[in-house]
Amino acid sequence: MEKKVDKKIEVQPKKEVSSSVLEMEKISTYNGDSTERYNWSQSINEVTVQIPVPQGTTAKQLVVVMKPKHLYVKLVSQDTPLIDGDLQEKVKVEDSFWNIEDKKYLNIVFTKAYEAIWKTIIMGDKEIDTKKVDNSKRIEEFDLETQGHLQKVLYEQERKRQGLPTTEEEQQQKLMAQIMEKQSAAGMNPMAGLPYDPKKYGQNTMGSGGGPAPPFRN
Repeated sequence: MEKKVDKKIEVQPKKEVSSSVLEMEKISTYNGDSTERYNWSQSINEVTVQIPVPQGTTAKQLVVVMKPKHLYVKLVSQDTPLIDGDLQEKVKVEDSFWNIEDKKYLNIVFTKAYEAIWKTIIMGDKEIDTKKVDNSKRIEEFDLETQGHLQKVLYEQERKRQGLPTTEEEQQQKLMAQIMEKQSAAGMNPMAGLPYDPKKYGQNTMGSGGGPAPPFRN
């Protein structure tokens, strides 16, 4: 008769996730805050909300209803909703979306119905001091026409920082040089043969008192 040998099954201890790792998994609360139910952040046009859910949760196990001024979030297996309240401001539901991250976070991105700084997400929750919020906009958040104008302004500022003339000043210098060249060819320029020096004759003056007049006649 064979003797039965009991095999011992070694159970690996559950690895503890450090608090620092958990903190890294949370979204930034830039321009937002942390509450017991969620973390949130915002830009001038969007609001991002991160709601912790039980580990292993899938999209099918959640009921998420977004309305222009209301948010409802509930686990199918539970009766009490995780979130059920009016939003601080209106959102564009058709441009907003949600997803599950690592099966333990519900991330919601709201597109604001209009540019506004939110004090909170759900009415009645802890509010932030809007005076401390950065309400500046990134260039890409403007329309294409405005983006082009801003890019031009930044370009001109960089040229000035480098001690270079602005695009307009550069064009005026070229025009002045061309006029002087034509006048020299016609024998009308007393300084024929000398190159046009914008530092000597000034820029944007045209004889108005801000510097000596250009060395040619009409």
